[in-house]
Amino acid sequence: MSYIQFNGYDSSDDLIITKPIVRPTWGQAITETTLPGNTRSVIQKLDCYENAEFTIDAVIKDATPDNVHRIYAALSGFGKLLISTAPPEELDVWIKPITPEAVALLMAEIKINVIARPFAMALIPTITALSSESTIIKNTGTVFATPTIRLKATAGTAKIMVNGEEFIIEVPSELIGKEIIVDCDNQVTYYIDGNGKNSINNRTYNDYPLLHIGNNYCKYSGTVTSAEIELRERWL
Repeated sequence: MSYIQFNGYDSSDDLIITKPIVRPTWGQAITETTLPGNTRSVIQKLDCYENAEFTIDAVIKDATPDNVHRIYAALSGFGKLLISTAPPEELDVWIKPITPEAVALLMAEIKINVIARPFAMALIPTITALSSESTIIKNTGTVFATPTIRLKATAGTAKIMVNGEEFIIEVPSELIGKEIIVDCDNQVTYYIDGNGKNSINNRTYNDYPLLHIGNNYCKYSGTVTSAEIELRERWL
């Protein structure tokens, strides 16, 4: 029997999934342009991917008012979705029941709408220590990956090089020995203290690194004393 997990909620205790859930796939968005004075159109692929939408159909095992209300509350909002019948990966989704709660209470059936952002991501990241010598990081996904890089450095210019492109951080003396986190997906560089996350984007230069499909060559230089790169492969 299939099940879903969403932000810590497990459907196996409450729902019976009545139709197979097919994990969506993504293709590049396209645009169609009509040429002036011509009946033909030009179709072009865009450098972006559109959200994918699907539904989940289920029967509620025990459709009491409290249970139905709890299920509706759990399966609403944005978060991480795992589908038991898919590979070990998760989706970033917006999820919302589209069956009115009163109808679900009466019929013990629920239909859930899911809008998934690109792409499917590996559940468990691959973490590799970097050095001043080139290290090969293999991205086995089917699309580029946005890694997380964690490093420590002394004061001065810290450099992370990925495939020949440098990402530079000017490290102040007060951050000596502190862990600096480079979140390439959200394009923010920060450190954590008692007040939470503190951005140091104003001390960074150049584009955030991307890991291409296949082999990537990574190393550090400058004032970096240690670094590791966390790769979560992504699939179309």
